Amino acid sequence: MIPPFPIPEDILAANLKEAFGTHVKIIGSNALTGGARKKVIRLQLRGPIKEVVLLIWQNEHDYFGERDNPLSERSDRTAPILYKANSDLLLSAGVRVPQLYYFDASYRLFPYAYAVVEYIQGITFYEWLPDRSPDEVKILLGKISDCLNRMHRLRRDTYGTLLDDSRKSIPCHEQALGEACQGLTGLAESIDIVRENKMSVRQKLDELFQAIEPRTKYSFIHDELGPEEHLLIDARDEIVLIDVDGCHFFDLEREYAYLQLRFGNHFEYLKRDDLNEKRMQFYTFCLHITAAYGHYLLYQQGFPDPESLRGIYQGNIQKFLKLSMV
Repeated sequence: MIPPFPIPEDILAANLKEAFGTHVKIIGSNALTGGARKKVIRLQLRGPIKEVVLLIWQNEHDYFGERDNPLSERSDRTAPILYKANSDLLLSAGVRVPQLYYFDASYRLFPYAYAVVEYIQGITFYEWLPDRSPDEVKILLGKISDCLNRMHRLRRDTYGTLLDDSRKSIPCHEQALGEACQGLTGLAESIDIVRENKMSVRQKLDELFQAIEPRTKYSFIHDELGPEEHLLIDARDEIVLIDVDGCHFFDLEREYAYLQLRFGNHFEYLKRDDLNEKRMQFYTFCLHITAAYGHYLLYQQGFPDPESLRGIYQGNIQKFLKLSMV
């Protein structure tokens, strides 16, 4: 039997029958670590497919509540719609994401949206890495780079989500500045060392922001790809992207600033020659602030693995304080 959660088992079984064209019995389940705004459950089945993943976008699984956190996925009813739209777009570009078997964002039966998707039997880069030769690592990072390039070739002349192609009143790096300032203010309210250095951090933000020239083309980015999350390696060493709710059009450098922070020395095989260095510096600084704030919020709200979260937000605070002195 599946554990208690909002979708009755008979309705879910009917959804699975519609998806696969035959009766499927749910014989087991277990919760997986999901995003900060949705519940993720792995279902074991008796039928043509043995395992799937159930995604539920529901307020009680939102660790941010009403806060608008820059690291989070979209916080309203557009999140599941974006998940489907982004998945379709990425698949059309040759980027592998979990196959969508069933999707319901009608809110007719329940006050939430849900989806049944392919279960990817994959591992993270760091799980894959031990005992690999330098040549094997180079080959795999080349595959990750190819996957990123296919995604980033999707471009348009406005930034924002796939559902919002409107012209914005400010450039995207100014939006990033606002997110960083919000994070800085939030951290300063609770953490003494940030409050004591808030002025110098803000001055550094403004200095980096002023150095950026205007731009009119934006790439489709994931925004949260790292060696431990959102990027899986299957049994054939093929790359799969997951948690694509938050993909959007933005400055390419924000994606690569995040990749550089997360992949460390391995970033050498992911970097591109066409990245703007001033934008890289700006987004790196912003990301340290928003990462600190986002993980601090998760820590305060009781997200799993609090000690890891505390290490992340404290480490990022030290990094942006150090950079503010340069």
